[in-house]
Amino acid sequence: MAHGVRKVVYASCSGVLGARSDGAPADETTPPDTLVYSNLYFRSKLLAEQAVAGFLRTSPLSVTLILPGWMFGPGDWAPTSSGQIVLSFLNRQLPVGISGAGAPTDARDVADAMLVAAERGRSGERYIVGGDEAVSLRTLFGLLEELSGITGPQLYPPYPMALAYGFGSELFGRLTGKPVLATLEGVRTLRKARRTSSAKAVHELGATFRSLRDTLRDEIAWFRQARPGDKVTR
Repeated sequence: MAHGVRKVVYASCSGVLGARSDGAPADETTPPDTLVYSNLYFRSKLLAEQAVAGFLRTSPLSVTLILPGWMFGPGDWAPTSSGQIVLSFLNRQLPVGISGAGAPTDARDVADAMLVAAERGRSGERYIVGGDEAVSLRTLFGLLEELSGITGPQLYPPYPMALAYGFGSELFGRLTGKPVLATLEGVRTLRKARRTSSAKAVHELGATFRSLRDTLRDEIAWFRQARPGDKVTR
């Protein structure tokens, strides 16, 4: 405000929305549930949203909130957790899969919606962007296999074994300080994937969405070109 900024776009997360009791897709008004509070990432985003709401009660600055789904796509330098899944798949580092699902969306589609939100987004409003369909990890790995030519995991252990793996992986990460691909809460979250509706973003922001196939194809190509040090399998 001191520098004359007239509009802020805050990137939240669709994970702050709970599951609806009637089974319908969650929208921007759906309240959080127990999973939102137990998942520390989701809870941090919810607390940030509450801080934004408190700020807006006394400030004239316009703030619009974007709630992306699980973002995939090219340009993932970090990589993020989703990018690490793709990278690990390409490097043949996923001997087993986890039964669960997520709501993937292309980061480029989220970025486009955020740019429009900076122009037309209403202050204090939330807009879900992407992730309208929950996609199982088995389907995700199947697409990666088809697009990359690399055989994906064939073994999907029962949920209790996946929980044990998440616990062991998390413990390893805490003891070594190294990042891990799966955590106990991550396994639980994948088990409880939610459906959401981006209808509001489509109507007010003109949001559009690529197919998951196109997103993964572009992400695979980018990893193979941009991260040669990872020895990504061709």
